Parts: sequence; C-alpha cells; structure tokens
Amino acid sequence: KSKILRRTYLHILWNILKYPKHIKYRQINNQALCNKLIVEMSYVRQMEMMLQHFGFKKENDDNWYCQYDIQIPHLWNCYKKIIYNQIMYMFMLYKTRNPIPNKVCMPSNGKWKDYEVAFDYEHRTIMLFDENKLKIKSLQVGNPKISSLEFNIHIQWQNYIDFANTHTKWGCLEFNSFHVIWKTLDNAIHKEPLNPYSMTLRQGADHIAGILQMRAHFIFGADELIYVNCRPAIPLKKNNEHALLHDIYKHLPQYPTVQVHWEIDECFVVSYKHTISIERSHLPEKTDLDVEFIPSDQKTNFNPLLYERDLQKLKVMQDTIHIKMTRNNPLQKLFHEVIKNDYLYDLITLQYQKDKKKLYENIKKQINYNKKDENGGLILNDKILTIVNELKILYHDDIHKKMGYPLQLWHICAILFYDQIKFKHHNWPYLDRYLCDA
Repeated sequence: KSKILRRTYLHILWNILKYPKHIKYRQINNQALCNKLIVEMSYVRQMEMMLQHFGFKKENDDNWYCQYDIQIPHLWNCYKKIIYNQIMYMFMLYKTRNPIPNKVCMPSNGKWKDYEVAFDYEHRTIMLFDENKLKIKSLQVGNPKISSLEFNIHIQWQNYIDFANTHTKWGCLEFNSFHVIWKTLDNAIHKEPLNPYSMTLRQGADHIAGILQMRAHFIFGADELIYVNCRPAIPLKKNNEHALLHDIYKHLPQYPTVQVHWEIDECFVVSYKHTISIERSHLPEKTDLDVEFIPSDQKTNFNPLLYERDLQKLKVMQDTIHIKMTRNNPLQKLFHEVIKNDYLYDLITLQYQKDKKKLYENIKKQINYNKKDENGGLILNDKILTIVNELKILYHDDIHKKMGYPLQLWHICAILFYDQIKFKHHNWPYLDRYLCDA
C-alpha cells in the first residue's frame, strides 16, 4: 500500500514541481487514476484526500484540476515528506547512519546560492528549491523511468563550509543499479556503484581503493597508500581478475539490480609532501641581544600552525575532564566555555575601553549566552564574535592547505587559546579535548 501510494504521490508532485507552467500536469483524469489504483489496490479514497491536500479540486466532469496559482512552498513541503519516506532514505539514516544533506550551496550565474535539496530516487532526480525566489530547479542524473537500468552515474560534491563542519564532504551515488557494498571498522556501511559491463574485477578493486584513499584523505589527511587488499566473495586470481564483473555475477538472481559484498583491508598515511620541517634558531650567547619585548597584557598575532609547543604541557588529565558533554556544535561548546571562564574579551574586538562590564553583558544578551545552557543556544555571530573571522582566515592559510586541511575551526581556536588553560584542566574540558585532538 505505502509503496504504491508513495510512487503515485511522487509522480504527481514531481511533474508539477518540474514543469509548473504545463497545464497538462495540473489535470488528472479520475477514471484513469481509479483504474490504475483498483488494479493494484482499493485505496482510491486515500488518494482523493491527498489530491485535495495538494490543491486539486474535483469538477463537474468528475476529473481533478489544480486551477489556482500553484503554491510552490506548500507543494515542496508535501514533496519532502514523501521523499523522506523513500526506502533509500531509510537505508541511509538507519543502516549506514550517514546523514543526508537537506541544504546545499551551488553556483548559479557566477554566484553561490543556498538551496534546499531533495533526492528523488524514484525518478533519479535531484530537486533544488530556492527559498528566496520560490523556484524549483531539477538535476536529472539518470533515466527517470523506473524500469531502466543505470550504471554510469557519478555525483561529485564540493565542500560545504560552515561553523560546525569545515571539511565535510557528502556523496550520493545510489542512483545506479549495480553496487559493491562494504563495511568499515566502525560498522558504517558504504556503497559504490560500478558498471559491470565495462569494468573488470581488477579495475573494480582499484577503483574502490581510490575511493578509500580519498575518504582517508578528507577525514584524516592521509592520502598515501601503504597497502590495500580486496577479498571479494570470489578469489581474486590472475585468471579471473581481468574478467568483466558481468561475467562473474550474471548468474545471481535479479542481476544486474544486485548488491555484491567485498571485504577490503587498507592502510594510508600522511604523505611526506604534506609535512613541514621546522628548524630551531640558535641565538648567540650574548646578553645585549636586540630583542623587542612585548608586555604580558598585550596579545600578539601569530600563526598557530607554526607554533612550537612543549608537548609535555599537553598531557591529558583523564581523571578531571570526563564530564557530561551535551551540546552539539563544538565551536559553540568552546565559546561557551571561554565566556564561562571570563575570557569573553578573547572572542571580540573592543572599540571602547570604558564600562567593559556593561558592554560584556550586552554582548552576552546579543549572542544568547546562558551560563547554565546545555542545548547549544549560543549564536555564532561573526560580527560580534570577531574571532570567527580570524579562524576562517587561518583555516584557509597556505600552510593548512599544504597539510591537507586536517583541522576544524574549533581545533584552530583551541591552539589560539593554548595559554588559557594554565593546567586548570577541570575548568577547560572542551578546550583541553580539542587541543589534544589538534
């Protein structure tokens, strides 16, 4: 029941949203609709209620029409609710535990724009909704016919940079019909589409190794392959490694719409080209060195990625920092901790030195600071918390780029605040944690 209704709902909404100016998609022949539903099931009444919810009205000729101005936001919300009930969405959320993005930033006419995004696996389409202009864009990534087979669809995502995730990449490659599926050590399930008619077993194994290498690079900064061993359900021998995947798996039921299981063991490290050598400068043994001393109450601007620190002072005190951590955004956690420990001035730029106490209280209200807040309600306003802009600049620093962008914004912030801990780790659990991670 749910599958048939979902397909019918998606078909109606997909046509209207994709072709909002075409009158024929706003007219539904009631007899044809009833004949289709009666053949498969007798839930016509439920379908009629949903059509009314979409904005259709039954006229005297017993057919359905949507003659009023199309309410794109309403239809989009209806469309999303049905999209989120697709089998692939359920699989991604509850099996692989991988989040599916609901917003993307894409270039349009030379400018980057934010869109709400929905993945219509039924029609192999990516639907984009511009909230400002109330317009729908569609990206057709395959044949929209359900009965067709797809093998060569590849989607590449650019980085979406925000406060919470500075180097996260999402991929959505489940539009193809033939998949290789594997599980990582953390029990996360991954799928990769392959074309069995043009790819050999060896090429498939090499392709998966390349995917794993990119994954290790973006997560850990490790991009140099040490070894990779692929153990499919069949032995990878010289006499069959050049055989097409089609010849190997064509005997499987429901081929080529199948999933095959491969076990892959791999290891990657950070390549030498991403390492930076720092040589200590040996000062001459003279007492009259021409050195400029800076008072301790003045903050200096320095690049923390070149900061040479005493590793002994970063020893983790496990017995004092194991506390309950409930907030979601790491940068919010860190900023909340800094303000709680009376270091708000490290997050802002003061233009006036008078009446600091009153100024700090006003700033706390503007950013929604609550000392007892555990729900991440702190507002990361970069016009007030000017340190956010400094963190972005350091994130895009050439040295960080050469390192492969291994640090998040909160890691860089923790390095900047290194001197704040003063070995009082029980007051700085988040700063201590992110500093050790960095």
